[in-house]
Amino acid sequence: MKYPFLRMFKSSKEKPISLKGELLCREYIEYNKICEEKHTKEMMETTLIKGCDVLKEIGVKYWLGKGTLLGFHRENDFLSTDLDIDVDIYTDKDVYKIIKSMPFDVLFVTSNNNNYMQLAFLDKETNVIFDIYFWYLSNDKIINRCCYGYFWLPFDKIDNLSHITYNGKNYPAPNPDWYCEFWYGENWKTPVKYEKGWHEYYKNECKGLIYTGTKNIRYLKYFNE
Repeated sequence: MKYPFLRMFKSSKEKPISLKGELLCREYIEYNKICEEKHTKEMMETTLIKGCDVLKEIGVKYWLGKGTLLGFHRENDFLSTDLDIDVDIYTDKDVYKIIKSMPFDVLFVTSNNNNYMQLAFLDKETNVIFDIYFWYLSNDKIINRCCYGYFWLPFDKIDNLSHITYNGKNYPAPNPDWYCEFWYGENWKTPVKYEKGWHEYYKNECKGLIYTGTKNIRYLKYFNE
């Protein structure tokens, strides 16, 4: 397969990050057709190791976040409801190298003002999603645009990463206690079953979400010929 998505967004690295404008999405595999059957721990770990090993090999600074970090820290395991691996990366300067090196298929890509915001891969061996979120410096914060607003993290918390261990293997991570409370609120130790959209919970509990209340996204598809 060739890489037509490499030509879709031309990042301008000299311009300061801007959160204005539409969030663009390109889908390559129909997300709704991905089997949502329960994944085994072995399947999740297989995809985790494959993806993180590639990032390490090509020298990309990354850290675990969101549900992956929460599961490892709270339950010493993957969350039972998880379908994906959540990985954060500082800037998208290595995005082309990442796309070419990953042993996965691109699921979808989102972009805001020529900056990649999210790059989701599908590991067809396990049917597990390897999700990458790109973060950009803005004063003393790093930010990532989403369809309900934008996320932010204090830069100093990411500049000095810790690690978390799963099954004998260390992975870069922010301080887990701090992160889980910042991201999921004071009650992060108590599991929550999402019965509504994730944003309904995040806007009340996640300190890192600036919620705009609008889903400003343009949905586009690319069809291979």
